[in-house]
Amino acid sequence: MGQAPAGPRPPAQPRPLGAAGSQRPAGGLAAVKEPGAARRASTSTRREVPEATRSSRDERLKHIGLNKDILACQSAEEILELCDQRLDEFNQINVVTAFHRIAKYEKARSEGETTESQRGAEFQ
Repeated sequence: MGQAPAGPRPPAQPRPLGAAGSQRPAGGLAAVKEPGAARRASTSTRREVPEATRSSRDERLKHIGLNKDILACQSAEEILELCDQRLDEFNQINVVTAFHRIAKYEKARSEGETTESQRGAEFQ
């Protein structure tokens, strides 16, 4: 028969980073790299932007500008004129923005109220 331990076992000591059997790499978390990081690090720092990405960025900027044009309209009639002129350029967000602003102006008009942008137009 073997001897039974005399008392509780001492707690296990943590292994230093990078030690044999350690789950973490040497150097701590800074040494953890995503796949392909070494390959990307060896290439130049200037990345070539693919043509498809450039054109999608240009499209996004065009739609943002169009949304700003919709928001700058002072009445539902102005928004409808903008829609007549540039509807083929609208994306889904532009359509929703136009509908929302038209509804907002028409609701204010039916309730006999003026919106802040309409008030500003009265003083010009």
